Amino acid sequence: MTTEDLKQYYTLPIQIDVLKIQLEKLKDESESVVPEISDMPHNPNVSNRVEKYATAIHDLENRIKQNEVLYWEIHRFIYSIPNPYIQTIFITKYANAYNWENVADAMGEGKDAKYYEDKVWKYFNRRNKKAVKAVNAVDIC
Repeated sequence: MTTEDLKQYYTLPIQIDVLKIQLEKLKDESESVVPEISDMPHNPNVSNRVEKYATAIHDLENRIKQNEVLYWEIHRFIYSIPNPYIQTIFITKYANAYNWENVADAMGEGKDAKYYEDKVWKYFNRRNKKAVKAVNAVDIC
């Protein structure tokens, strides 16, 4: 998990909703170009348009799935932080999309923004060191 991922936590639900609206509109539009079965000669332009709509719908569905997966990965990361104090800082910062000054104000402890930013970076550094140790332990075996 990176800070760039975490920064998307607040906006991902909005992006997902917008993509779902686009998808519904695209599906509605695509229904008007579905070729009808008839004895009339085949029109190649219709099949090209159908193919374009099918591709666009598929692409939008994939983007929605990717955004939903990322959202839930971030959610699980934040809510699995074992220290409630650190977890509260993460929630305040990333779920509310606050800047560090707003985090300091929201925490209400009279500490400056740098204090909370340092807490987050220390958590990341400790977490990364543990991950490196775990990988090294596997490599040794």
